[in-house]
Amino acid sequence: MEILVSVGMIIFAIAFFYVYFLASAILFCDAPVSLIGALFSFFCLCPIGRHKIHIGREMKYRWADCISEVNPLYVAGFFRKNASDKNILSNLKGKFYCETALCGIWAIAFICKIYMNANIWKICDYIFGGCFVVVEVVWCYYALYYKWYYNEAFRYTEGPDHIWKPFSNIAEYSRNPQFASSYYYYRVPFEEIKNKIEQECTSQQYIFAGAYSKKEVHSIIYWKKTEKSVEILQLGQMQKYSEENMQILNEFFAHFWKQELSAEKQKVKVIAILCIENANRELRRHLLSLCYVDQKDGEQGRYRLPVVILHQEEPQVQILPLYSKWRGKKEYDEMKEEVSSILGLSTTREEE
Repeated sequence: MEILVSVGMIIFAIAFFYVYFLASAILFCDAPVSLIGALFSFFCLCPIGRHKIHIGREMKYRWADCISEVNPLYVAGFFRKNASDKNILSNLKGKFYCETALCGIWAIAFICKIYMNANIWKICDYIFGGCFVVVEVVWCYYALYYKWYYNEAFRYTEGPDHIWKPFSNIAEYSRNPQFASSYYYYRVPFEEIKNKIEQECTSQQYIFAGAYSKKEVHSIIYWKKTEKSVEILQLGQMQKYSEENMQILNEFFAHFWKQELSAEKQKVKVIAILCIENANRELRRHLLSLCYVDQKDGEQGRYRLPVVILHQEEPQVQILPLYSKWRGKKEYDEMKEEVSSILGLSTTREEE
């Protein structure tokens, strides 16, 4: 079905380009500079440009058009107020303003073509051509900026209080087979998991920071400080996955951060263990499909390892893979080894 949709979109794009090229050739037949600018504006105005034809790496931007909390661009306020899937122009403010300006240039050029004489039209050729180029350059800037911001949000997101939100934008989507999660059979009830973590954290010199509860979400946080980094283990338990529940876990983390790490300048590594009773569509789409985790590297880097423990159907542990072969690889491997030791995964058969 998805292949048919992609083929239909490609056919539509070709047909749209043919009509667009014809209109440009007719209107700017005697204005070569404007014609070049008008043809390039196709890539800005094509309705299919907002709903990308995802090929290869472009799949990682599959949530960039979503009008929901799962999209960091939407959360950051980059979407216009009347954003909708039915809009022809982009929902993103910067691109929308540029596309509106391009439509305005087309309309003014059409009027000038009708009412101005040939000599003035030749002068207008350079004016309209320059306007097309300037607006298209600005559009490209916004397109690249939104992609950059989207990627950065999955590496590091902070709230208005400038505190890290490790449970926001926790995983990106990819169809690349190298991003394969590690699965383990794990038939352990939640209470036993909690007790096991308590025992292992105590033996590994973690400090108990507190237990938190709100609505159906329960969480326990342990942490320890080494010479090079701060290591945090946060266990979260909930009936089902939702963005609201993940924000509650962020609230718990922020409370802990203000009490213990408000002036922290070291590397911080977070092992986020999510015990979820019932697998729903959101969980499968945002964490259990082909997803990966990215890291913010550097001297004050922020690293996280999402671990999902399911109790429904076939009990299992799923550790999300790392995106980069270099960025945060060392910290990721250390956290994976740590959580495997704490949960006893090394003695459990891993599903290849």
